[in-house]
Amino acid sequence: MDYICATALVAYQLFGLFARLLVFRDRRYLVIACIFTALLCGQHVYRMLFIHFDYGYHVKVNVIVGKLSWCLDRNAILFEVNAFLICSCMVILSAKW
Repeated sequence: MDYICATALVAYQLFGLFARLLVFRDRRYLVIACIFTALLCGQHVYRMLFIHFDYGYHVKVNVIVGKLSWCLDRNAILFEVNAFLICSCMVILSAKW
């Protein structure tokens, strides 16, 4: 339960960041960001509960998403580059090793 709540908190903070960055853009971008963060959180929780409960994987995901959201917050101009990094890291982490 604690791991699921931590993941939900990190995903909510990431969505809050997207909401702040996309507040003056088209509403569709915010919907896409909401779907992205919901899928990210859902995929991580599903993997932790039903595939393999790995504490190291959980910490890596939360640290990477937290650090990249911090980078996005500090460098809003480089939004596209940082968004690409977030997607790339999640693809790498979700792959089976």
